[in-house]
Amino acid sequence: MRETLTPPSTNFAAFSNIQIEILQQIAESDRVVTYMRSRGEHTGTFCEIPPTRKTISMSVIRIDLIQDGKIAEHYIGLFLTQEI
Repeated sequence: MRETLTPPSTNFAAFSNIQIEILQQIAESDRVVTYMRSRGEHTGTFCEIPPTRKTISMSVIRIDLIQDGKIAEHYIGLFLTQEI
């Protein structure tokens, strides 16, 4: 099942009209791995790159460590699939 999310604005301040689609999510033991894709317009500075107004696409792999029902740690890998 694919789900589209609205991201927290603080994490994606360099992009407008952002959409996030969860493609896969796997949970085992105390770990949750999420593979998602995001798209948005590059309207603010991102990794020291000034706004280009281009639509970008990015794949994201996120690994969360769950302790006491909360995210205790998380690791994120970003893969830009469309040039800024």
